Amino acid sequence: MGAVKKTRWKIMLYLIFLLAAIIFGVSLFKKVKSVEEILLGSMLGIFIASFLTLAIYYFSALNSNIIIAVSVLFIFLIFLIKPKFEIDISKKINWREIFFLLLIIFLFLYFEHTHVLPGGDAGAYSAGYTWGDIAYHLTLMNSFAYTHSFQSPIFAGQNIHYSFMPDFLSAILKIGGASDRSALLIPNLIFGIILIVAFYLLAKEVTKSKKAAAIALLLLIFSGGFGFYYWLKSPNLSFNWSMPDYTHMPSKEIEFSNIFTSLLLPARTSLFGFAAFFAVILILLKEKNRIAYTLAGATSGLSFLFHPFSLGAIIIVSFFYVAVKNNTSEKASNKSELYKKIKNSLAKSFDNIRKDNYLYFFGALILFAVPQIILIRLLMGNVGSFIKISLGWVANKSIVGWVIFWILNGGVVLLLAPFATIEKWKEYIGYLVLFLLANILIFQPFAWDNIKILAIWWAGTIIFVSGFLSKLLNKNNIWKIVAILLIFISMFSGLLVVIRELGVNEKLYSAEDLKFASYIKNNTNPDALFLIYPVRHNDPISNLAGRHLLMGYEGWVWTRGWDYTKRKREIKEVIRGDGKQIICNYGINYLEIGRNRMSEVNKTFLNSVELIKSTNRYLLYKIPSEYCK
Repeated sequence: MGAVKKTRWKIMLYLIFLLAAIIFGVSLFKKVKSVEEILLGSMLGIFIASFLTLAIYYFSALNSNIIIAVSVLFIFLIFLIKPKFEIDISKKINWREIFFLLLIIFLFLYFEHTHVLPGGDAGAYSAGYTWGDIAYHLTLMNSFAYTHSFQSPIFAGQNIHYSFMPDFLSAILKIGGASDRSALLIPNLIFGIILIVAFYLLAKEVTKSKKAAAIALLLLIFSGGFGFYYWLKSPNLSFNWSMPDYTHMPSKEIEFSNIFTSLLLPARTSLFGFAAFFAVILILLKEKNRIAYTLAGATSGLSFLFHPFSLGAIIIVSFFYVAVKNNTSEKASNKSELYKKIKNSLAKSFDNIRKDNYLYFFGALILFAVPQIILIRLLMGNVGSFIKISLGWVANKSIVGWVIFWILNGGVVLLLAPFATIEKWKEYIGYLVLFLLANILIFQPFAWDNIKILAIWWAGTIIFVSGFLSKLLNKNNIWKIVAILLIFISMFSGLLVVIRELGVNEKLYSAEDLKFASYIKNNTNPDALFLIYPVRHNDPISNLAGRHLLMGYEGWVWTRGWDYTKRKREIKEVIRGDGKQIICNYGINYLEIGRNRMSEVNKTFLNSVELIKSTNRYLLYKIPSEYCK
């Protein structure tokens, strides 16, 4: 009975933490008058709670007492602020909108449910792109939960090169009583709902049309180019999990993957960052008061370690919008007039910032972003060295090849974009700058990761194109048919991908993996260093037990900017029996050897270490304390 009560209390603890953070964030508006404020405030509260806990974590390992203290603090502050909710529900409810949004949210919830570790004692499952990414998020989450370190769990001795805050938040929830699945799933659901509603409201605000907002949300979820052409060419036009991803076929020059399946589901950082982007830009367009702008700036600044690309996008889109919105387009007849025009334009831009409360927005943004940038330099090294010039992103490097590439990948939406944005170029220019930057510079070792910037450009483009399509729908029957066909063609490749994803389900961890991870957690020091052979992405030692590895999955190490060739060679030397000095230099405590690779291991070396755990798949050896003496 006592154990049951303790479990219930632990379950309540992480829920209390989240609820207190959300209510606190919303209460900062003091008088809550809109759904937009609830969306932004919810995120801001979670961001503040996460960073406050991180500050305490810097000095002490995570434990339930920290979570209780932060929760109590927020509850106290809520009663101190005494927020008032002044939303007039009778004027806000539109049942058609709510029903439509609930359908999209249900689709998102279904995919989260099926992709984020469903299963039980028999194992845990995932699917599609998430099957690869979720293992890394588990690794970071459990590293924070079980150890007290900012070092990378996949490359011993190096600090984390990743926007880790989404996984740190999940670590907080895990210490608060959540399972691995719940700790990942619940934040995903919260920010997924915020993203969907904020994007819909942003599209409605920009286009002034509910119909356009609905089209925009559909085009975002079912994004895709002309990849469906290869489905039409296939011998049997089937809809099943064995289909290729018709939005990601590198051999066909199709690289701009469906945003829903390749980013929002697997990449938690993008989910958090995009939600922040849409909610902040929405507030800037709808609100004019200082409190709203200050809180939008704080949310933006705090988003840096959640998703730095989104912070960059917020700065660019918001700055260019305010910089050009009141400027005229006078022609300059000579250089002297041109310089004068540029000078006047810049002066007017900064005057716009001053008059429209943007100083509060940018001031709060800088105040909260700068400490994180300093933390990046102190704890994670100079990640700016990743940036390099690479014209054309991953497209063919010729201009013609680049144009063809984007027509294939952008499809109907890209072809319609010039017509949709020509009259609203001042509102669109910030998104266009994002597109140009992502086609000039590569921001991470893996060039394809520029999609995290391009996806925000794409979302903005979709909004304007949807406004254009909704106008066609309001014309005569012929134009309505044309608009419906254009919408369907724009969604067709994405529909195929989403249908494919519905049937994909793969085991990520077996029952043996779960038991092996449990043994590691209960019988090894959290600060112990492991060498695993062979290296694989879904190893239970790092993923589920949160232990640090000499080197983890090569793909992850490379995309974080580390040269792993030396360590890969050193692991082979240890396996061959020539690595005593390597073991002692790094301070390796345990070896995990896969049974299927035992023939490669030096038998004399194995006799010098202690076998402490044997399963059908794994052999775990402990390095004796006297080994390095």
